[in-house]
Amino acid sequence: MRSSTLMTELRSLDECVQSVHHEAVREAEKHKWIESQKRGYDVGESALAEWCHHHWADFYHQRYMQHLDGEICWKEFPRQKFGLLKRNPIDDRRTLERFASLMIRHGGCENLSIINSELDRSSRVSERMMKLLEIIDINNDRLSPPFTW
Repeated sequence: MRSSTLMTELRSLDECVQSVHHEAVREAEKHKWIESQKRGYDVGESALAEWCHHHWADFYHQRYMQHLDGEICWKEFPRQKFGLLKRNPIDDRRTLERFASLMIRHGGCENLSIINSELDRSSRVSERMMKLLEIIDINNDRLSPPFTW
């Protein structure tokens, strides 16, 4: 894809860009409401921190994969990575799904944790997995949760 075509597409995304943090706050607020309803009183801010502690890593990594797949453009992730997997097709969808699964399972995931997980599974890391790590470069796209716990 030519650079000018990519820039045109990225500019047209401005209208539909969403915020991971905004959506996370909405999800955490839902969690707080549900927990308050269960207990019969307002559980307060601790429910927001609880949501972050238990759900942030999965939430974040799922949104990151949506961004890479070109499904939803999230403003907290680099624009040039929106649709990256469409521009750099990964022939082996199974490897990509394994990569996504490893990202989701390892909150605060880094390339090293994916490599170690692969080495625990087999004696070496496949070339396909290494290519994915290089293309996606998750180490540079860490995102902190909207609340602390």
